[in-house]
Amino acid sequence: MRKRILTLTLLGVTGLAQAAPSCTLTPLHISRIEYTWTLLGGVEATRSVASVTCSSDTAITVRVDLALTGETRSLTGQGTAAGSALAYSLLLPSGLVWGDGTGGTALYSQQLSVNGTSSASAEFTPTLRIASGQRVPAGTYSGTLTMTMTVTAP
Repeated sequence: MRKRILTLTLLGVTGLAQAAPSCTLTPLHISRIEYTWTLLGGVEATRSVASVTCSSDTAITVRVDLALTGETRSLTGQGTAAGSALAYSLLLPSGLVWGDGTGGTALYSQQLSVNGTSSASAEFTPTLRIASGQRVPAGTYSGTLTMTMTVTAP
């Protein structure tokens, strides 16, 4: 009778793999803001620009970074104001200018804790600042924000 020897070697088993969280970025419409060039101090308005919802099969805390990319920092005139531009900046709750993290700008970061059985969400609410003294024709001005979301999990 021949004996068979079975050798089992476990290499690097330290735990079970964790499922990656799933996050969705939903842009929100910024409502109308009134501006008059003669206002001292300009105009500041806080508006939600995006909502992020994350879910996961396991309890996890994720960091969500939103970068503002390709930003021209001006609103373009429409209709009777066509050809005009109105400069603005978006400020984070910390007072830093929201951008892509370069050139003196900062990412908009928030932590989300997902408990594994339900989703967690957060709104990103910067302050829009339009400086006074910009003499532009009355009319409608609009712009587009381009956001890039990065999710970091442990």
